Amino acid sequence: MPTALLAWRRTPPPLLIGGAEVTQQLLAEELAAAGWQTVYLGSHQAPWDQAEQLPQLRGFLDAHHTHYEETQGELRYRWNSVDCIAVPQHRTTSVLSGLLSGLRPDVVFTSQEGAADLAAQARSAALVAGILHSVSKTGLGVLAGHPHYGLAPRLEDGPLRDLNDALHTLHLQAGRPTLAEMFGALSMEARESISRSTLHTALTGPNLPRWTVIDAMVEILASRARSMTPEKELPRFDALWQRAALGDMPADARVEVPFVDNEGNRLTAELDPSSLLRQHLDAHPEDISQALLLLEALKESRANEHRQRSLDLLKFLMDKNLISREDLPTNLPMKTPEGQLVVDKPEGFTVAIDVI
Repeated sequence: MPTALLAWRRTPPPLLIGGAEVTQQLLAEELAAAGWQTVYLGSHQAPWDQAEQLPQLRGFLDAHHTHYEETQGELRYRWNSVDCIAVPQHRTTSVLSGLLSGLRPDVVFTSQEGAADLAAQARSAALVAGILHSVSKTGLGVLAGHPHYGLAPRLEDGPLRDLNDALHTLHLQAGRPTLAEMFGALSMEARESISRSTLHTALTGPNLPRWTVIDAMVEILASRARSMTPEKELPRFDALWQRAALGDMPADARVEVPFVDNEGNRLTAELDPSSLLRQHLDAHPEDISQALLLLEALKESRANEHRQRSLDLLKFLMDKNLISREDLPTNLPMKTPEGQLVVDKPEGFTVAIDVI
């Protein structure tokens, strides 16, 4: 059985303070679920001010009926198949040394405060992966310990990557405020739906954040950046977010659409509604908001099967005049009811879509 050791100077699961804690807990639990022996070493004292978190940790475990053993300030327990160890800060390196020699892990993951020393300590005993949770001194500090690998989420090129890059640039221009600083700048109303982990996920996660999250972050960051205002930046980020949101359309699903030409001949054309919509929006970006409303309606509709969703999408687009005959390709693969191919699109025709 392969063995993974997660070692850092923050609290081990299940206490969650910010996005880094969420990410590493998910990593540990996924490794355990995949059959790895997984051990998580952390400290019950905050690395930035030595604040004691042992009472909160005990209380959380008690509330969830989780057994733990405590000896000389060292707490050991099992959480979601992960063996967790919480120690005082001054004992982190000595306990890590014992785990490296006794556990002989295949890989060690480390990050955040003091991670450079932990990475350097573990290098001779195991493969070391440094997790880069942010482009800050704290996040990048692990690289000074020369881990074998530096791991950071990377988005594929596309609208979501463009939005994420713009958000990181704005964060840099605002002086790289911490998650705590950004959370503190949120209104009380916004804090009801946005947490520090939500802010972290918006910067590092692979999924599209809610617009309310982007809106709040741009308000905060643009207010801190030189020569910028939220009023100037919000329209730009709104456009970026809407483009990224369109990436959730059903893709590459060709559907057969019946129509009649001007002479009354009944034909069938193969169309890709998603491609048609993208082409239309490239030429008419003012229609993006309306298209997003239609896509949201599709998500909530009865149609889950891919082809049916594409057919529904095409019907919606034509009903709402988001695409018209002029948007259709000049050459379509067509066939008559008898199956004969027709190469060129007729000069004019009426599309008749029947969705059952």
